[in-house]
Amino acid sequence: MIGYPVVWRFLKNLFKGQLLDETFLMTIASIGAFPTGHEVEAIVVVLLYQIGEILQNRAVNHSRKSILNLLNFEVKTAKIKLDLYDSVYKSFCNIYDSDGKEIYDLRGIYNRAFDCYKIDSEVALNKGIYYISISNYSIDGFNLNYGGTYYFSVNYMQKLTKPLNLKLSAQKGAKIKAKWDSVNGANGYQIYYSRNKNFKKLSAKKIVKGGKKTSYVGKNFTKGRKYYVKVRAYKIVNGKKVYGKWSSVKSVKCK
Repeated sequence: MIGYPVVWRFLKNLFKGQLLDETFLMTIASIGAFPTGHEVEAIVVVLLYQIGEILQNRAVNHSRKSILNLLNFEVKTAKIKLDLYDSVYKSFCNIYDSDGKEIYDLRGIYNRAFDCYKIDSEVALNKGIYYISISNYSIDGFNLNYGGTYYFSVNYMQKLTKPLNLKLSAQKGAKIKAKWDSVNGANGYQIYYSRNKNFKKLSAKKIVKGGKKTSYVGKNFTKGRKYYVKVRAYKIVNGKKVYGKWSSVKSVKCK
């Protein structure tokens, strides 16, 4: 029983044409150990190999999550654009932080094609509240009466990665249990069920509230039918749900 997973992977790889790998060597060594009277050694070696595989899979999953978390933040920029369709006036745009400290001093550049002074700049800002002052001056230096000071905020939003390791299990009473890994920054999850692998028609859908809740038992399915399931995370931004990418699609036959 200990060597069953190794032998099974060897047979699957054999049918795929992948002969020379570690499962091939482990299978040959284990089988060869019994005629030579080294059964105990064979069992110990296979057991240690299985433990190593488990630890390796855990390490790979941990590394994958760490890399995804590093990519979890988008770079945000605030783009300030001002067009004045009058060749007489020159425009100025100043950006200040919440303490009144000037961060950017943008000047309009004359555009001959449109006969106007134009500000078209892209500036990178950290999370916070900022003030933008727009003013227009005539060529002789006199300040005009239009323009003003406004404020805006810049927020960072986490990229929601797709849920990993989606697993399904059919339960008695026409129920399907779905379980997946949590997504950093999620406020909840959405689950789709369908009898079509392309999800052209949904059998059911469910919102699971709470980023730490990573399982759900769906009910009232049809016994004997095969269902396809996928999950995605969502985050609440300004009162609205912003969804991440879908997980891999899994299927299960309902009991």
